[in-house]
Amino acid sequence: MLPCSAAFFLLATFSIASAGVRRKRQGKLCSFFAASMRRIRAAPHPSLLAFGCSNAGISDAARLIFLNTHNEARLSVAQGLEPNKCGLLGPAKNMYKMVGFLQM
Repeated sequence: MLPCSAAFFLLATFSIASAGVRRKRQGKLCSFFAASMRRIRAAPHPSLLAFGCSNAGISDAARLIFLNTHNEARLSVAQGLEPNKCGLLGPAKNMYKMVGFLQM
C-alpha cells in the first residue's frame, strides 16, 4: 500500500472532486484508493510504471493513478457522458488516451 502523503491526498482529492469522474465515484476515499491500487496491479506492461521523472516528490505509482484517473475522465467526456447546464456535453471526435507525461 502506498504511504498517504500530502501530495497523494491532493492528487486523489483532485481526481475525485474535479475532472468529472462520474458522480457514482464521489464516495469514500478508501474505495477510490482500493480501485486505484487494482488498476496499478493490472498495468499491461512494466514499462508503464517507470515514468523516469527526476522529481521524487510524487512516486511513479501515484503518477500512474493520476494518469489512469485522468484517462477515465477524458473517456467520459469523449463519450458524451458528462453533464453541462443544458444536458450532456457532445461526444469528442479525436480524444486520444494519454500514455505518459514526459512526451509533452
